[in-house]
Amino acid sequence: MQPLNDKPKHYVLYVQPRTERKVESELNKIGLNAFVPVKRQLRQWKDRKHWVDTVMFNSYVFVETTLKRKNEVFNINHVKKYVQFDGKPASLNEREISLIQGLCQLNQTIEINHERYYKGQEVEILNGHLIGYQGRIMDEPNGKILRIEIVSLGCFAHVALENIHVRPLN
Repeated sequence: MQPLNDKPKHYVLYVQPRTERKVESELNKIGLNAFVPVKRQLRQWKDRKHWVDTVMFNSYVFVETTLKRKNEVFNINHVKKYVQFDGKPASLNEREISLIQGLCQLNQTIEINHERYYKGQEVEILNGHLIGYQGRIMDEPNGKILRIEIVSLGCFAHVALENIHVRPLN
């Protein structure tokens, strides 16, 4: 008998380092919707520069599944466990998944930080891929940085404010 409220949710898997894309592919093959956020970065070597796609959250794979199919992920090599907060598997809502997808589309440097909350002014983004999201402004040596909370993961994304307009929240 299927649980009454067995709607698919987005969960976070912890996987062996550098296997994120392989796990994503294998999960998609068995019919689970998996997502590994990547960001495009310009890497500098001594003799050349090259654009590369890098994983945004090291060792994390996002998977959409139901309670009934939740344990199927462990049939995939390199899957270690579900990321947990307060003893429960971490799940993200649609808004948070949309935020992460928006971060992937930004053409600027993004730094993911798992530190706890900082003090600062709360703002809302008024335009661009991240319109409507809220964050905090921090003063950094190289200018202002907008910190966007992704509450379900217990982390923040730091984005330079060069082309993003914000307004203070009350």
